[in-house]
Amino acid sequence: MLGANIPIPLFSLYEQKWELSPGMITLIFAVYAFAIIPTSLIAGQLSDRIGRKWILVLGLSMSILGTVSFALADGTISILLSRVLQGLSVGLFNGVAVAAMTEIHPSQDKTFCAFVSSIAMSVGNALGPIFSASIAKSFMDSISMPYVILLIFLLPCLFVLVTIDETLKEKRKEKLYLPRVPTEIRSSFYLASCTSILVWAVIGLFLTVLPTYLFTFTGTKSIIVSGLIVFLALGSSTVVQVILRKLSFSTFIVTLVGIVSALFCLTGLVLLNWFASLPLLLLCAVFAGMGHGPAFVGSLSLVNEIAPKEVRGNVISIFYAISYLGVSIPLLGLGWGAQWLGLWPAVNLFMSLVIFLLLVIIRYWMNYNQMTKPLTIMNNSAQFKK
Repeated sequence: MLGANIPIPLFSLYEQKWELSPGMITLIFAVYAFAIIPTSLIAGQLSDRIGRKWILVLGLSMSILGTVSFALADGTISILLSRVLQGLSVGLFNGVAVAAMTEIHPSQDKTFCAFVSSIAMSVGNALGPIFSASIAKSFMDSISMPYVILLIFLLPCLFVLVTIDETLKEKRKEKLYLPRVPTEIRSSFYLASCTSILVWAVIGLFLTVLPTYLFTFTGTKSIIVSGLIVFLALGSSTVVQVILRKLSFSTFIVTLVGIVSALFCLTGLVLLNWFASLPLLLLCAVFAGMGHGPAFVGSLSLVNEIAPKEVRGNVISIFYAISYLGVSIPLLGLGWGAQWLGLWPAVNLFMSLVIFLLLVIIRYWMNYNQMTKPLTIMNNSAQFKK
């Protein structure tokens, strides 16, 4: 996950070197999510049939290929290809890595392994941008050196992975199938999924447009600051998720806190129209993470509670796939809108729509909370089972 987020602060350098439009910037980010979605839906099923080890080897190999492709990139096409390879890598690792860790754990503690996996992914997500920005700045804004350094870490990992034993003892022989959501839980599932899409759309602003066009929004031009913005957004989301694991709040309260925090974030961004303030943008990044963490955890907890045991894994996989749409389709719309309306008008329109939809979502959550027994976020909930 550290490697998957290395390109984010470098988007500003790509934009300067190849004169990329906002639409292309968001497309580069979106193809990553589009590659993850189908891959994550079938990776778990494939690992049940051919084993965890070789799926993980394939995933790490994709990551290495994507890293090499980024290091040698000479234009838009190679950047898009590199991002697809990274998406395939993450899709293959999602879920399969947790299953492998559980199978080699002495007591096969699912909750512990899922938590460790989630924290590792979250920390990697947060550190990737600041690592990338620091390396690039140290080597005179080099767009290839961060990937060279990353390769030094990835190659030994591949060697170790190839040499370990297969963790799956009994392999299945059933045919692959398309996961589905049971009819009886679809309304609640849609509520959780729409909430996840919206908070991912909010934090997606801090992964694409805002760090890339930092000077437009704050009058500041620094790749380090671009990396810091992404770090604060993803880092605060990680911290909030860790804190929530230690506490027991109702799913409704947790989700409501997240949605309100996301609204504070968007309100602060609106103020940038009149105050080009870097501290304000950094504060908004923290609120974006504080919105994303609770709302995503709450939504996933709801899905985990309502899903029948026999299809819970499939339902959660679909939820993750839909969540990734929140960092692809809305941001694609924003990028294309920026080419027609201009960057600031498109961002303002995007934020207005998301604010309106978040307010609508709050109403639906209030109705759901009144009609059902309050659910509690427990330590063994599936919010950390990625």
